[in-house]
Amino acid sequence: MHTDIKKIQNTSESSIDVIVEPWGLDLEIPSGETGVFIGSSEQAGNIEVVDCGDYIEVYGWHGSGIIAEVNGREIWDTHDNIVPGLPEGMSTRDFITMVFKSPK
Repeated sequence: MHTDIKKIQNTSESSIDVIVEPWGLDLEIPSGETGVFIGSSEQAGNIEVVDCGDYIEVYGWHGSGIIAEVNGREIWDTHDNIVPGLPEGMSTRDFITMVFKSPK
């Protein structure tokens, strides 16, 4: 089993919105609190975190599920719906961007 853990500490004076992809799940990290994202899979990989300015995106990898916690309280557990197979060499972020985001 491969595991990756990412922590997002909110040091700002306002809440931070986080979207967990590819599930499109959102959560809020209040000011002064910490979000922890624990990904695991039979496939090797890493969680990808992207700061989009006014929100943050967190991406699982092929075959992974993610447990999302805020200050130790579980918000989401996606292990019943893991990231599906992706085209060779393509990350979850690349795939989501290709499918859902309009070209500039």
